[in-house]
Amino acid sequence: MTFPTGFLWGAATASYQVEGGVTEGGRGPSIWDTFTATGGKVLGGATGAVACDHYHRYPEDVGLLADLGLNAYRFSVAWPRVMPDGRTTSAAGLAFYDRLVDELLSRDVVPVLTLYHWDLPQALEDAGGWPARDTAARFADYAAVVHAALGDRVHQWTTVNEPFCAAFLGYGTGAHAPGGADPDTALVAAHHLLLAHGLAVQAMRPRTSTIADEHSDNPRLMSCVLINSVVPRWCASRRTSQSRSRASRSSPVNGSSRKSNSGSCNSTRARAQRCTRPRDSAPTGRCDHPTRPRRSINASTRVIGFATPKSRA
Repeated sequence: MTFPTGFLWGAATASYQVEGGVTEGGRGPSIWDTFTATGGKVLGGATGAVACDHYHRYPEDVGLLADLGLNAYRFSVAWPRVMPDGRTTSAAGLAFYDRLVDELLSRDVVPVLTLYHWDLPQALEDAGGWPARDTAARFADYAAVVHAALGDRVHQWTTVNEPFCAAFLGYGTGAHAPGGADPDTALVAAHHLLLAHGLAVQAMRPRTSTIADEHSDNPRLMSCVLINSVVPRWCASRRTSQSRSRASRSSPVNGSSRKSNSGSCNSTRARAQRCTRPRDSAPTGRCDHPTRPRRSINASTRVIGFATPKSRA
């Protein structure tokens, strides 16, 4: 088997899983700091406070990559390190990634940057987290800051790593930070994570064009989302079960044939094609366009990107 010229062999990490140094360089707490500090959430009470100590040992780690013959490194930037409160830029936080990128390039390792691998600043979670639409706007601001600092050297960008996990494990089942367990809230979070992707790409594109003008050999912006099914199967199963239950209650009991409702507005598929309005007057961030078509609830939305192994924080 032969591989094309320019094929990248790489390794991948996530900021909270490897960096450590959670209180150094002005870094603020993330939702995973809070989650792991809560008793019973993580096996053995493990945390990322030290992890692989990548924050201090990154030159050694990059050396290992080069010694292995790998020519790409997919890493994620810690939002709370760059913006401790989710809004205000920390020069010290950005400086760490500036040094990391320079170290990679000095060893001929291509930096492949992910902006978000689940470590939302706790300050933004306290303000509503991903269920709040404003978080998507704050993510776009963050993306612009990181891209302005590193975009002249980093040409391959991933916006959001597996928003399925961030939304449905973080807000739907409680298995991941921040530990929410409400399926409806998880759906809103999923919408805002995808919105954040779009806003971030819009924020980065103008600067990408400027860099390309200055450096004609600079590759185009490569942005993507690493994503599983937008709507998990358990949501589809729950809705299908509810639909069958309603059909059973409304069907005649005298043995006459049931009338199919597959073409009515009450069917599961038809309901999946409509956005829902807010349930009350309070701002929930839900879509306000009830006639806007959406994909079927069972559809898997995928954007081709850089494959990384599944990992657990």
